[in-house]
Amino acid sequence: RECPLDGACLTQSVVCGAAVQQSGSVERGEYTGLTERTFKVRFSAHNVSIRGPGYGSSTALSKHVWSLRSGSVGRSVRWSVHARAGSYRGAAGGCSLCLAGGLAVVRADRRVSLSR
Repeated sequence: RECPLDGACLTQSVVCGAAVQQSGSVERGEYTGLTERTFKVRFSAHNVSIRGPGYGSSTALSKHVWSLRSGSVGRSVRWSVHARAGSYRGAAGGCSLCLAGGLAVVRADRRVSLSR
C-alpha cells in the first residue's frame, strides 16, 4: 500500500487531517486527529474502521465515511499533516502535541469539521 503523505508515513507525533470529498458534490468533511506513534500506525487503524463494518462507529471519520456508504455515495479521502509537536513529557513539560491538536480543531471550519 502506498503512503498518502508522499513518503512521510513514518513521521511521529503529528496532528493529521483527512479531507473527505463526496463524488460529484462540493460537500466535504474534514477530520483532525493526532498520534504520538507513526502516522502509518494511525492511518492503518483508520483504514480498518473505514473498511470494516464492525468498526464503523469507532471514530468521527469512520462514522462519516460509513454514512456516505449507506447512501451509496462515492468518496475520496486526502490525508495531510497539520503540525508536528512533542508528546507528553511529564507534568512540567505538558503535551505540546495535545495543544497543537486542540488548536487545529478550534481553527477548523465548523461547517465541515468532523472533529469536536
